[in-house]
Amino acid sequence: MIEKTLILTPEQVECIASPVRSELMGAAVRLKMFSVNEIAEEIGRSPKAMYPHIQKMLDFGLVRHVANRLAGKRSESVYEPVSLSIIMPRDNFSPEYRNAVKRKLKSLIRQTEREQIRYLDSVVDEDLSTSMRLFFRLRPDRLPELRRRLMDIGKWANENDDPENGIQIASTFLVVPIQRGLK
Repeated sequence: MIEKTLILTPEQVECIASPVRSELMGAAVRLKMFSVNEIAEEIGRSPKAMYPHIQKMLDFGLVRHVANRLAGKRSESVYEPVSLSIIMPRDNFSPEYRNAVKRKLKSLIRQTEREQIRYLDSVVDEDLSTSMRLFFRLRPDRLPELRRRLMDIGKWANENDDPENGIQIASTFLVVPIQRGLK
């Protein structure tokens, strides 16, 4: 049974700070149930290279083994994410947690940059990407509404997922309060 929401521990954040495991986690949520071969195909990587990453995600409680099934003449394991909604707690300010989040953020930004550059280098006819950076001022009590609306965009995108005819899209939202004058 997939849980509604998983609130990540610092160790789980550290686990998905790896760009490959971060990509695997996104694919696991999209696929909902998967074998190593299926998830490797989904992200365009070698199945053999995925086994250690899946094992680490199992060890940290991000995915779980749910069944074995026949694939040709052999048995293969089937996994699922423990949750389709993964969030970082908003009330953990320990140095350990902050450092894990910083590493995850650096990894996320590097991964986003690589994906965008790879895409722009491959565009021939039509650029389907969108890049935007918005600056605005909100009262702190309006931030939960902003987060909810961003989550709604993700939910809408997942509901409209088209494995047959759709193109794979990566979207990264960062909400960063800018504190001018601080070091």
